[in-house]
Amino acid sequence: MKSSLLASMMLVSASSRGDADPFDKYSLPTLKRMIYVRGLWCRDCTEAEYRTMARENAALTINEALAEEYDDAMAYEIKKKELQITKPEFVQQMNTTAGDSVDEARAERMWLHFLAQLDSGAVIFQENGTMSFSLPVTHLVAPYLPIAVSDAIESSFLACRAVYVQLPRRYRRRLERRLEWTVELGAVHALLACLITVLLMDVGMGAFLHVKKQKRKDTQ
Repeated sequence: MKSSLLASMMLVSASSRGDADPFDKYSLPTLKRMIYVRGLWCRDCTEAEYRTMARENAALTINEALAEEYDDAMAYEIKKKELQITKPEFVQQMNTTAGDSVDEARAERMWLHFLAQLDSGAVIFQENGTMSFSLPVTHLVAPYLPIAVSDAIESSFLACRAVYVQLPRRYRRRLERRLEWTVELGAVHALLACLITVLLMDVGMGAFLHVKKQKRKDTQ
C-alpha cells in the first residue's frame, strides 16, 4: 500500500517538473485498472478521458480489494472469449448431464438464460474445466405450464436482469451472495410457486366466469 502511494506521488511530482508524462504510455486497459482500483467509475469514457482521470487521481490510495476484483473480472473475460460453444452443443451437453431431453421452448430459455449470465459475469468457470450457472426460474415447472406463461415469466426476469447488471460489479456480487443464501433456503422457489399459483387461479377464475356468463346467456 505504501509503495503504491509512493509511486503515485512520484508520478505527480514528475508531471509537475515538466518531465515526460508517463500516463501517455499507458494502454487503455491499464488506465481502466488504475481508475477502478481507486474506487472511481467512468462509463462510456474515451481513452483521453480515462488518461486524464487516471492522471488527476494518481495520488489516491489503491483499494486492494478492488484490485483483486478487477483482476478476477479480467481473468473472467479471457475465459469468456476462449469459450467456444454453440446452442446445439450447449443443449446436447445439458441433456447429457441431466439424463433427460428438453423440448425446444425449454432449450431456448436455457440458452438465453445462460448467455445472460455469461455476459454479466455470473458463470463460474471451475478448475476442472466445467462451468456452474443457474437454470431458468421456470425450468422445473415449465412442463406443467403453458408456454406463454413460462415465456412471460422468463422475459420479465431477463428484463429485470438487464437493469440489474448495470450496477457496479462489486455491488452485484454482494446481492448475488444474498440471493444464493435465499435459494439455499428455498425462498425463491417458494415465491415462484406462489406466483404460479396466483396466475393459475386467475386463469381458472377467468375461465369459470366466462363459462358461467355463457350459460346465463344460453338460459336467457
